[in-house]
Amino acid sequence: KMKKILLMALPLMAAGFVSCSDDDEPVKGPEYEVITFSDCEFATGKTNNVVSGGGSYSELGATFAYDEMYTMISGAVVSDLASVPTVKDQSPKALAVALEPTEGDANKFGVLTLYSYVSGDNSEPAFSFADGEEREVVSIDVMNSTEMYQYMTIGWYSYAPMADGDWCVATFTGYDAQGAETGSVDVTLADFRNGQSEVISDWTTVDMTALGRVNKIGMTMKWSDAWSKPSASNYSVCIDNVKMIKAEKTAE
Repeated sequence: KMKKILLMALPLMAAGFVSCSDDDEPVKGPEYEVITFSDCEFATGKTNNVVSGGGSYSELGATFAYDEMYTMISGAVVSDLASVPTVKDQSPKALAVALEPTEGDANKFGVLTLYSYVSGDNSEPAFSFADGEEREVVSIDVMNSTEMYQYMTIGWYSYAPMADGDWCVATFTGYDAQGAETGSVDVTLADFRNGQSEVISDWTTVDMTALGRVNKIGMTMKWSDAWSKPSASNYSVCIDNVKMIKAEKTAE
């Protein structure tokens, strides 16, 4: 059964106890808040929040926006569709997570997806905070989309799946309020090098503290030159449980 993984204790620099006497209070660690996408509303009968022309969803100060053109979608979408590909010639699903569906459960998650025809080859799907605001994102749960999982494991029509030596990496990049890069984190989605045959097949919590304080987090993807991936300039990855240090309240 597919369930959300709400991990609230990834390693940060742990706050220690300063003990000069028995009366000293322990130093409190940071408080966290987590984006789960659970409150995003879909139209009746739909499995995502996509509407004609594009739109967005906001939660805990973060905005997940996307563009739509002739049913092609690029940006940050919310979905609850789960599907494991089994047939090579089936239509790839970019807005689904590569897990077995769960009856009756609302397992909403985000999808960062690039459709180059809509947003251009050099763009990157992203989510962002308000102008001038910077937040510390501690971790993000990452999982392969159904589309990418199909390409990697069984292929699509004449396109072969990954073979020995192939790999695929998603890179999450942080940007500050001025648009400058703050850091990046690589997530290996598939690795067939050195005799391995590893493909991420469940939600995986990834430490994002290397990004520092960010106003925006974008995602790009790269893979081995030898792998002939269908739609070479398009890609997608699923995200969930965006864990952040709780924002400080400003005095009114």
